[in-house]
Amino acid sequence: MAALALFLGLKEETNSVKTQKRGSTKVVKIKADEILNSWLENTTKHIYKTIFSQEKITYHLVGLFSFIFLQTLIFTSNYQTLALPYSFPDHWADNQK
Repeated sequence: MAALALFLGLKEETNSVKTQKRGSTKVVKIKADEILNSWLENTTKHIYKTIFSQEKITYHLVGLFSFIFLQTLIFTSNYQTLALPYSFPDHWADNQK
């Protein structure tokens, strides 16, 4: 977490805030971890809303199943082209001549 904070250029900041009752100054520390946690939480919510809306779930599922279907076709076609020359009976080759 600290490495990510350094990467994003975040550091601990000290802000002075006046309280309304006494007029005294109170020191508030904003830690990099709190900023990062809120940033990660907001980013995660945004990604969740963007990816998992109802339409996009449908598009992702259609894409996933079509990818799996095409990979299955490619695998089986390669398997058959490799296996067919060895699986023909001998008399089939004689009929082709």
